[in-house]
Amino acid sequence: NQLEQYSRRSNIRIRGLEIPEGGSSKRVVAAFINEHLKGRDGNPVEVTENDFDAAHPLPPLKLKTKPTQGTPTNSLPERKIPMVIVKFHKRDTRDTVIKCRRSLKGTRFTIQEDLTRPNADLLNRLSNDPAIKNAWSWEGKIFALVKGAKKPQRYDIDTNP
Repeated sequence: NQLEQYSRRSNIRIRGLEIPEGGSSKRVVAAFINEHLKGRDGNPVEVTENDFDAAHPLPPLKLKTKPTQGTPTNSLPERKIPMVIVKFHKRDTRDTVIKCRRSLKGTRFTIQEDLTRPNADLLNRLSNDPAIKNAWSWEGKIFALVKGAKKPQRYDIDTNP
Protein backbone atom coordinates (compact mmCIF):
# COMPACT_ATOMS: atom_id res chain seq x y z
CA ASN A 1 0.00 0.00 0.00
CA GLN A 2 2.81 2.43 0.89
CA LEU A 3 4.66 1.76 -2.36
CA GLU A 4 1.52 2.17 -4.46
CA GLN A 5 0.62 5.37 -2.60
CA TYR A 6 4.11 6.74 -3.18
CA SER A 7 3.77 6.09 -6.92
CA ARG A 8 0.56 8.19 -6.89
CA ARG A 9 2.27 11.13 -5.13
CA SER A 10 2.31 13.32 -8.27
CA ASN A 11 -1.37 12.73 -9.10
CA ILE A 12 -4.62 14.49 -8.30
CA ARG A 13 -8.24 13.73 -9.13
CA ILE A 14 -10.62 16.47 -10.21
CA ARG A 15 -14.24 15.52 -9.60
CA GLY A 16 -16.95 17.27 -11.62
CA LEU A 17 -14.72 18.28 -14.55
CA GLU A 18 -15.93 16.92 -17.86
CA ILE A 19 -13.66 16.61 -20.89
CA PRO A 20 -15.56 17.30 -24.12
CA GLU A 21 -15.36 14.53 -26.69
CA GLY A 22 -12.36 15.12 -28.93
CA GLY A 23 -10.97 17.79 -26.58
CA SER A 24 -7.45 17.88 -25.20
CA SER A 25 -7.55 16.74 -21.58
CA LYS A 26 -4.39 18.67 -20.67
CA ARG A 27 -5.76 21.88 -22.22
CA VAL A 28 -9.11 21.55 -20.42
CA VAL A 29 -7.42 20.86 -17.06
CA ALA A 30 -5.01 23.81 -17.46
CA ALA A 31 -7.89 26.15 -18.35
CA PHE A 32 -9.92 24.87 -15.39
CA ILE A 33 -7.08 25.40 -12.89
CA ASN A 34 -6.22 28.85 -14.27
CA GLU A 35 -9.87 29.95 -14.16
CA HIS A 36 -11.07 28.44 -10.88
CA LEU A 37 -8.12 28.23 -8.47
CA LYS A 38 -6.83 31.22 -6.57
CA GLY A 39 -4.01 31.39 -4.04
CA ARG A 40 -4.30 32.85 -0.55
CA ASP A 41 -3.26 36.22 -1.99
CA GLY A 42 -6.20 36.11 -4.42
CA ASN A 43 -4.05 35.70 -7.52
CA PRO A 44 -4.98 32.89 -9.91
CA VAL A 45 -2.89 29.74 -10.03
CA GLU A 46 -1.09 29.63 -13.36
CA VAL A 47 -0.31 26.34 -15.06
CA THR A 48 0.20 25.28 -18.65
CA GLU A 49 -0.30 22.00 -20.49
CA ASN A 50 3.47 21.45 -20.14
CA ASP A 51 3.07 21.13 -16.35
CA PHE A 52 1.20 17.82 -16.81
CA ASP A 53 2.69 14.46 -17.68
CA ALA A 54 -0.80 13.13 -18.38
CA ALA A 55 -4.48 13.95 -17.90
CA HIS A 56 -7.18 11.36 -18.51
CA PRO A 57 -10.91 11.20 -17.89
CA LEU A 58 -11.95 8.31 -15.65
CA PRO A 59 -15.23 6.42 -15.84
CA PRO A 60 -17.86 8.57 -14.09
CA LEU A 61 -18.79 7.81 -10.48
CA LYS A 62 -22.30 6.46 -10.19
CA LEU A 63 -24.09 7.88 -7.16
CA LYS A 64 -27.64 7.17 -6.21
CA THR A 65 -29.74 10.27 -5.69
CA LYS A 66 -31.31 10.85 -2.28
CA PRO A 67 -34.72 9.23 -1.85
CA THR A 68 -37.80 11.36 -1.62
CA GLN A 69 -40.60 10.35 0.68
CA GLY A 70 -42.42 7.32 -0.70
CA THR A 71 -39.71 6.41 -3.24
CA PRO A 72 -38.29 2.89 -2.86
CA THR A 73 -34.51 3.01 -2.45
CA ASN A 74 -33.89 0.23 -4.98
CA SER A 75 -35.46 2.30 -7.80
CA LEU A 76 -33.39 5.45 -7.26
CA PRO A 77 -31.83 6.94 -10.40
CA GLU A 78 -28.06 7.12 -10.59
CA ARG A 79 -26.22 10.39 -11.09
CA LYS A 80 -22.94 10.17 -13.00
CA ILE A 81 -20.15 12.48 -11.83
CA PRO A 82 -17.22 12.92 -14.24
CA MET A 83 -13.66 12.67 -12.93
CA VAL A 84 -10.23 13.42 -14.40
CA ILE A 85 -6.92 12.10 -13.13
CA VAL A 86 -3.91 14.38 -13.64
CA LYS A 87 -0.22 13.50 -13.27
CA PHE A 88 2.12 16.47 -12.78
CA HIS A 89 5.76 16.68 -13.81
CA LYS A 90 6.68 18.55 -10.62
CA ARG A 91 5.30 17.80 -7.19
CA ASP A 92 5.67 21.46 -6.20
CA THR A 93 3.15 22.45 -8.87
CA ARG A 94 0.81 19.69 -7.76
CA ASP A 95 1.12 20.78 -4.12
CA THR A 96 0.30 24.37 -5.09
CA VAL A 97 -2.88 23.17 -6.82
CA ILE A 98 -3.85 21.06 -3.80
CA LYS A 99 -3.27 23.98 -1.42
CA CYS A 100 -5.50 26.26 -3.51
CA ARG A 101 -8.42 23.85 -3.83
CA ARG A 102 -10.24 25.72 -1.05
CA SER A 103 -11.33 28.26 -3.68
CA LEU A 104 -13.60 25.53 -5.12
CA LYS A 105 -15.69 25.44 -1.95
CA GLY A 106 -19.37 25.81 -2.78
CA THR A 107 -18.93 24.69 -6.40
CA ARG A 108 -19.63 21.32 -7.97
CA PHE A 109 -15.89 20.66 -8.34
CA THR A 110 -13.48 19.02 -5.90
CA ILE A 111 -9.77 18.29 -6.08
CA GLN A 112 -8.33 15.45 -4.06
CA GLU A 113 -5.17 13.43 -3.82
CA ASP A 114 -5.07 10.18 -5.76
CA LEU A 115 -5.31 7.77 -2.83
CA THR A 116 -5.10 4.00 -2.92
CA ARG A 117 -8.38 2.19 -2.23
CA PRO A 118 -7.39 1.25 1.38
CA ASN A 119 -6.33 4.84 2.14
CA ALA A 120 -9.47 6.29 0.53
CA ASP A 121 -11.62 3.89 2.59
CA LEU A 122 -9.78 4.89 5.78
CA LEU A 123 -10.26 8.60 5.04
CA ASN A 124 -13.96 7.99 4.36
CA ARG A 125 -14.40 6.05 7.63
CA LEU A 126 -12.65 8.80 9.60
CA SER A 127 -14.70 11.54 7.91
CA ASN A 128 -17.93 9.75 8.85
CA ASP A 129 -16.89 8.95 12.42
CA PRO A 130 -18.84 11.12 14.89
CA ALA A 131 -15.79 11.31 17.21
CA ILE A 132 -13.69 12.95 14.48
CA LYS A 133 -13.93 16.69 13.94
CA ASN A 134 -11.98 16.79 10.67
CA ALA A 135 -10.07 14.32 8.46
CA TRP A 136 -7.76 14.97 5.51
CA SER A 137 -4.85 13.58 3.53
CA TRP A 138 -1.50 15.12 2.70
CA GLU A 139 1.22 13.44 0.64
CA GLY A 140 -0.75 10.19 0.80
CA LYS A 141 -0.84 10.17 4.60
CA ILE A 142 -4.14 10.32 6.47
CA PHE A 143 -4.67 12.73 9.37
CA ALA A 144 -7.63 13.38 11.63
CA LEU A 145 -8.47 15.75 14.45
CA VAL A 146 -10.42 14.07 17.23
CA LYS A 147 -13.08 16.26 18.83
CA GLY A 148 -11.62 17.92 21.91
CA ALA A 149 -8.01 17.29 20.87
CA LYS A 150 -5.58 20.07 20.01
CA LYS A 151 -3.25 18.20 17.67
CA PRO A 152 -4.14 16.01 14.69
CA GLN A 153 -3.23 12.35 14.74
CA ARG A 154 -1.81 10.36 11.83
CA TYR A 155 -3.63 7.17 10.85
CA ASP A 156 -2.69 4.29 8.59
CA ILE A 157 -4.65 1.34 7.26
CA ASP A 158 -3.63 -0.82 10.22
CA THR A 159 -5.09 1.73 12.66
CA ASN A 160 -8.75 1.30 13.51
CA PRO A 161 -10.51 4.68 13.78
